[in-house]
Amino acid sequence: MEVWVICALVLAGIIVGVINTFAGAGATISLALYSLLGLDLSVANATNRISVVFQCATMSGEFYRQGKLDIKLGLLLSIPTSIGAVIGSELVGYLSNTLFSILIGVALLIMLLVLIFDPTRALKGREKITRPNLLHYIILLFIGFYGGAFHLGVGYLFLSLFILGLGYDILTANALKGFVVLIYTLFAVGVFAINGEIVWSYGLIHSIGNIIGAYFATRYSQYIPIQVLRYSLMVFILLTVTYIFVFKI
Repeated sequence: MEVWVICALVLAGIIVGVINTFAGAGATISLALYSLLGLDLSVANATNRISVVFQCATMSGEFYRQGKLDIKLGLLLSIPTSIGAVIGSELVGYLSNTLFSILIGVALLIMLLVLIFDPTRALKGREKITRPNLLHYIILLFIGFYGGAFHLGVGYLFLSLFILGLGYDILTANALKGFVVLIYTLFAVGVFAINGEIVWSYGLIHSIGNIIGAYFATRYSQYIPIQVLRYSLMVFILLTVTYIFVFKI
């Protein structure tokens, strides 16, 4: 493997690690790079999950050390999500992604409107935290299905549910998001590996950068002003929506 390829994978991974720690859409960068390196989109989609595992493991470890991650709740929320992810990762080769692209685009636009018109509620949660109910678990099943199949932008769906649905602040929601994504992605990786769709060398090298980015973003997240998170989320959402509607639909 050439040196420039290794450098590109690591540097892109750092950027992706930072972006995904606070929101999502970092997969856009990963998929673009893998495509540039000659991988088919389906293989790039599968290979990207390796770095997601390492990135989310780093995030979860740091958030737990800081006392922001509830492991028991995360495992509970991971059950329906993982079931959906296994189904999605298995069926992605047989299903059209047009409908899912439209749905994720609409979901991102809704989250963007919330940030624009009601940023305090969106970023700080509600005064009362809601216990997960049947509706929340059903939503997680569908989010897991999309995440297992495509992953792109799935972080925003988790943030929408954890912040607007369950009432958590943005840092707590990010901690839960990273842990749940870690658990369900492990199952998705198993499916993709069995189907022989992962380029392990690219995935593992890209993971080095993801670990670095996720570590620093998580470790210093409490020092970043809430408005910086708000505008960062808005920018990432706009970029992701543009990518989806221009290239995916």
